[in-house]
Amino acid sequence: MKKGCRLFYFPFIGSVILELGVSFFDIILNIYNPDFDAITYDIEDHISFLYNVLLIFWGRYLVKKSNTISIEKKRWLFRTS
Repeated sequence: MKKGCRLFYFPFIGSVILELGVSFFDIILNIYNPDFDAITYDIEDHISFLYNVLLIFWGRYLVKKSNTISIEKKRWLFRTS
């Protein structure tokens, strides 16, 4: 597996860690409340948005830097004339 493909696992692993943290606070420390749940979902939402934006720019960078993609295909991908 390429090193870059490991980034695709980040959202899943991050979400699992965050949910386990919420469960830990609820079961062990008994400090869980609905506001904390709303904050958790807001954090997950913002992180997923930023991750998708990162993938868009990273994909553009990889296509631009690639030597194996023809100029015509790059022009089509970037929609430039």
